[in-house]
Amino acid sequence: MTALKIKSAWFYISFAFALTACSGQIKNGERITKDPLILKDQEATSSQPLPWKMVRTPEAAALNDSGVEAVHDLRLDDAEKLFEDSIQKSPLYGLAYLNLARLYWVAEEENNSSKVFARLAVSGISYEDLLKTADRLYEYSRTRESVALLEQLSQIPQAGHLPSLRLGNYYLGQALYAQADAHFDRVLAKKPGNADALFARGFIRFQANDFERAASFLEAAKTNGSQEPQLCRLYLQSLFRTNKMEKAKTEQANCRGTDPDLAEIKIRILLVLNPFEDVSRIVAELKQEDAAALEMRVFGSNNRSALRQIQKELELGY
Repeated sequence: MTALKIKSAWFYISFAFALTACSGQIKNGERITKDPLILKDQEATSSQPLPWKMVRTPEAAALNDSGVEAVHDLRLDDAEKLFEDSIQKSPLYGLAYLNLARLYWVAEEENNSSKVFARLAVSGISYEDLLKTADRLYEYSRTRESVALLEQLSQIPQAGHLPSLRLGNYYLGQALYAQADAHFDRVLAKKPGNADALFARGFIRFQANDFERAASFLEAAKTNGSQEPQLCRLYLQSLFRTNKMEKAKTEQANCRGTDPDLAEIKIRILLVLNPFEDVSRIVAELKQEDAAALEMRVFGSNNRSALRQIQKELELGY
């Protein structure tokens, strides 16, 4: 028996009385009984369909449904056993795994939940379908369960690089850079030219002010076809910060877009190399309000004609 076992002897005297007496002793008892994501077979098919065709016997489906009823009655030991029996009857019956893992999760037994996801990962269900399952869990805001399944899949070489790529992006979004970097490193060990992972590692290095390595990763991402909107700007800024101005000038000519931050770094690169460079064409590509704000940041004024006149006078002085 696991920690979900109901220990009160009152349960065996009277179910109705025990439900009242014991529910307070079980962590998150009320939440467990009302959880809408521990699903019967037909509920999963209609309201929250899994991304693969479930393989199960009628007996396995019935055991799963009985397990759901036991959850609602707070008979958690029974529910646990019924889900386990359902899995034993149909080892490819993914819903029974998800229900059991969810039961542990809501009860805050994350270690037991992770063990169920580990079993699901090696159950024989295709890795493609399991990856779709993780995506579906995320789609239904079951984020922690999705991450737990992906963590198990990422440890299986045959599952490929996509679980680690998903996890890297997740941890990157949480600003957990060490975890993200470790997963992107796994991606690149399997797919050295993966543009998404190369960009992400460059982004992480940029956030850490490691501009030399950021430039290296971002250049590799660019070479491998990354379409990240921030790529050009971060790459140019990394080159700028490492004083690689000639290379930055060459690269900035290939960076297109009307992002004011991109325009600013392009202008700063050109002005470092030549303080009299006419950058009006870059400014002219921006919206009027963005152009005015950019000129104030770079030149301290948004009077473009006056700025150009000052520039001409300086050129003549030299």
